[in-house]
Amino acid sequence: MTRSSARSSAGVSVSPKAATSTIPIVVFQAGEPEETGLVASLAHPGGNLTGLSDMSAELSAKRLQLLKEAVPSLKRAAMLYNADDAGMVTRYKAASAVAPKLGVTLESLGVREPDDFGNAFDKMAADPPDGILMVTDVLTILNRKRVIDFAAAHKIPAIYELALFAKDGGLMSYGPNQNEMLNGVADLVARILKGAKPGDLPFEQPTLFEFAINRKTADACGCLMFETLDEWNREREAAGEPRLAIGIGLNFGPAVLGDVGSEQTLSFTVIGDTVNTASRLQGFTRILKTPLVVGDALINALRLTTPDEVAVLLGGLKELGLYQLRGRSAPGRIWTWDGVSPFQSPAGGSA
Repeated sequence: MTRSSARSSAGVSVSPKAATSTIPIVVFQAGEPEETGLVASLAHPGGNLTGLSDMSAELSAKRLQLLKEAVPSLKRAAMLYNADDAGMVTRYKAASAVAPKLGVTLESLGVREPDDFGNAFDKMAADPPDGILMVTDVLTILNRKRVIDFAAAHKIPAIYELALFAKDGGLMSYGPNQNEMLNGVADLVARILKGAKPGDLPFEQPTLFEFAINRKTADACGCLMFETLDEWNREREAAGEPRLAIGIGLNFGPAVLGDVGSEQTLSFTVIGDTVNTASRLQGFTRILKTPLVVGDALINALRLTTPDEVAVLLGGLKELGLYQLRGRSAPGRIWTWDGVSPFQSPAGGSA
């Protein structure tokens, strides 16, 4: 008999380990198994247990970096996590360690039961952070819709660990590819059934990661950026300072995320042809004197994946026709923002 413990939480994983020392256990998506005392080491777990780690602490730092990339003005972020789970606490500590390097103050919002979410929401509503990071375990998964709805209602950019959250309306997520993780569990179970001892099988780590963005939520956050810029400029003009201007190029397609540079000067970046095209589109914002230029790759993706909502998503965009982008063999269609948010009513309130 092989028992599989499937949850990215130290608490649930330690429980079956304490219950038996003979039945093989394969742990799925364990958070920091060494730090929480689940295993002696990743290379030699020991006992009757092996499995897969989700690199949760390291990726929590990466998520904060991604949130900073998406929201350059990010100065203060709130991290929502289960304070009763040792694995979740290590993620908060890892993100806190990198926060000062990013110029970000990280606020701890630990919850222990469903009622605690209301208190966390009240605290953020009274003093809104610039962004939210939410750590995933059973408690937060079951209450994810409340968090997603709160972030949307208060227009606070948020990043999550699983693509499930982006599909449910969250702005974005970054984490291990779940298919690879599940295949890893199946492989470990098969090896144990063939006679391998769990304690001799190294704890595995993911090699594939996925970055998911909810396009509708991202569009709403993009509109908020312009509204925030307008507010800043009104304040600057009142103080006799010059106005600020931004230009955004939006494109759609595959990209590569990772660290580049030497060990002493590593920096997190996003590269690839999709990024290069977005940069060319951003260049057109200066030529056309508009804050936003959208490429046809994104427009076509919206039409294919969200046909019922495409009219809303394209609201506020105006097609300009074919333009030649530098480095492209053929011209492409581009759209610009006409200054009307598709997420506002004519009176300016939320639609």
